[in-house]
Amino acid sequence: MPCGAQLEITALAQREGDVEVKDHADLEIRVLPILPRERIDEIIRQHLLEQGWTKGDDGALTKEIGDVHAELPAGSSTIRITLSDEKRVSVEAKVRARVNANEEGAAARVDKAAQDKADEKLAAAQAAAKREMEEQVANELLGVWRELRAELDEVVNVTTRQALEERASQLGAIESIEEGRDKDRGYELTITVRT
Repeated sequence: MPCGAQLEITALAQREGDVEVKDHADLEIRVLPILPRERIDEIIRQHLLEQGWTKGDDGALTKEIGDVHAELPAGSSTIRITLSDEKRVSVEAKVRARVNANEEGAAARVDKAAQDKADEKLAAAQAAAKREMEEQVANELLGVWRELRAELDEVVNVTTRQALEERASQLGAIESIEEGRDKDRGYELTITVRT
């Protein structure tokens, strides 16, 4: 080759990487302490089972709502909802360079530049995918949280009613029970007891 001749070298590098996102939210189940805590928990769990929850060997109750996993551990009054997602990200980087024909290590230098560029592109693509997935996971969790909160509000009302009835029957004979809803005050329950 003539002195000073140049070559064009093209290097191509490909990278793949996984992006994983996991998030959770907690819901506290609160019921007035009308009966001993153990009895209240028993009533709550009974009503959750009626709502489609499943009891595990360890006593925990679980429910799958779409891709979201909800769990109420044994002895706890806090439900944790969890959602995870994963995605594979692929990028490609191409570097072209003109080098002197007699330059030692020129091909290795261009290849290294392509490798470095691919690493940078992969890091940026993973960060962007993670941000997008975190937003999607948070939105889905929020939707399930709202759905579950409505379900729990109903369970709390039914549990409160059952606990009040049990407590009233301990005080005397129940004469009447009136139940209703008021726009401003919410759920109303009136129990008349003859002692």
